[in-house]
Amino acid sequence: MSTAYTYDAEGRPTKVH
Repeated sequence: MSTAYTYDAEGRPTKVH
Protein backbone atom coordinates (compact mmCIF):
# COMPACT_ATOMS: atom_id res chain seq x y z
CA MET A 1 0.00 0.00 0.00
CA SER A 2 1.47 3.30 -1.05
CA THR A 3 -1.10 5.87 0.06
CA ALA A 4 -2.46 5.44 3.54
CA TYR A 5 -4.29 8.74 3.37
CA THR A 6 -6.85 10.14 0.97
CA TYR A 7 -8.02 13.72 0.73
CA ASP A 8 -11.63 14.45 1.49
CA ALA A 9 -13.80 16.95 -0.35
CA GLU A 10 -12.82 19.51 2.28
CA GLY A 11 -9.14 18.94 1.61
CA ARG A 12 -8.51 17.08 4.82
CA PRO A 13 -6.32 13.98 4.79
CA THR A 14 -8.45 11.09 5.95
CA LYS A 15 -7.29 7.58 6.73
CA VAL A 16 -8.47 4.98 4.25
CA HIS A 17 -9.56 1.59 5.54
